[in-house]
Amino acid sequence: MRRILSRRTGFTLIELLVVIAIIAILAAILMPVFARARESARKSSCLSNLKQIGTGAMMYSQDYDEKIISSWHNYQGPAFDANGLLRTWPFIIQPYIKNIQVVFCPSRETDQGTQGWENGIAHNHDQLGWDGHVIPLPRVRRPAGIIIFADSAAYGWGGSGAIYNAYKANPDGDSPRPIASRGIYFRSPGQMEFGAADWCDTVVPTSRHNNMCNVIYLDGHAKSIKISSVWIRPGENWNTYWTSERQAFNPDY
Repeated sequence: MRRILSRRTGFTLIELLVVIAIIAILAAILMPVFARARESARKSSCLSNLKQIGTGAMMYSQDYDEKIISSWHNYQGPAFDANGLLRTWPFIIQPYIKNIQVVFCPSRETDQGTQGWENGIAHNHDQLGWDGHVIPLPRVRRPAGIIIFADSAAYGWGGSGAIYNAYKANPDGDSPRPIASRGIYFRSPGQMEFGAADWCDTVVPTSRHNNMCNVIYLDGHAKSIKISSVWIRPGENWNTYWTSERQAFNPDY
């Protein structure tokens, strides 16, 4: 008797479920790796942008009697110039970098377009000057150690002392979450510690690049750092990395 052997033409349900489970496990393992790799690329792009911003800021200073570029010109006057552009550093610096996209962090959480506030890279507003209160470079004691621009975000609007304390306790982590990528200016430790968190917007440097923050210093060099390494460390003046002469607030020059 000839034995007729049947040929299998497909998977059984159990085999299909096993294959699906294996694919799901591999995806769960690999997706975070891919996400971190993608963010690393964005971090490099952001750092390159900051380098260009720093070069533009130094060129600006050479053209304006070595005055540091301010976060906002004509703060008490019209917000826009004759061309309809905001009188803020992203537009003030354009004659030197000639690329509006450079002032935007590619990983910013929110976006208002090129005419908005939310570019995710901000100026050290409180300590290095705004409007007519800009600091001249020769008065800076440690330009290689003072941060002028950094990745930044808003963590709360007005009366955000509790949110700031949560941020300070874990500046390199994911909690609290930023609510906007504010990018004109950020608050310094001096302002926040002296009560600004209870009356102003909590706009501070943020660790959006795999728990790292991109910054640029007054001498033009850019770095990716842990915020915890520069934000109020035990035994150090909390303005060490933020003010030209370690004062609590920007003096009236």
